[in-house]
Amino acid sequence: MEEYVALRETLRQFVAQERAVPLEKVQMDTTLFGALGLDGDDAAEFFETFSRQFEVDLSRFDRSTHFGPEAGWPWETIAARIRYFL
Repeated sequence: MEEYVALRETLRQFVAQERAVPLEKVQMDTTLFGALGLDGDDAAEFFETFSRQFEVDLSRFDRSTHFGPEAGWPWETIAARIRYFL
């Protein structure tokens, strides 16, 4: 149980640091996209850093199903937002 609590706090600290938000704003049910505004290239960088720091293989993680592009046609961003809620 202690390992779970320690891992949870480590993850919260990582997210708070990477998103430059107060630790209190990051809870286990905080969404990266909706609550913290993570999207586009920022999402790609976030998960690259996450993968390295926690030694997690994210090679099969399709970021585009959860996050929109950095820039593009407005329809791409709208489609990404709709996928988020489906």
